[in-house]
Amino acid sequence: MKKIQFILFVLFIGITLHASAQNTPIVVQGQPMGKGWKNLFGNNLSKAIYDKSIWKDSSGVITASKDDAIWSFDEYDDFILDLDFFKKES
Repeated sequence: MKKIQFILFVLFIGITLHASAQNTPIVVQGQPMGKGWKNLFGNNLSKAIYDKSIWKDSSGVITASKDDAIWSFDEYDDFILDLDFFKKES
């Protein structure tokens, strides 16, 4: 009985590892905003729906003074979002 349990366990691990290998992340070559990249919110938030008292764009760095939503005018079905997050020290 223990031999069957061991074999089933090994099969489960093998199938799990194989399935997870099939879902490897997509690696994008190139730099953001290079050829083929689109600015989600436009220059100076021109393509964004947001509260102007909260969200600011300074030289391409978007900041918020509190936790609030920002939306793009355009809708996307298939995309890769490339972001860097920084938290200001208190």
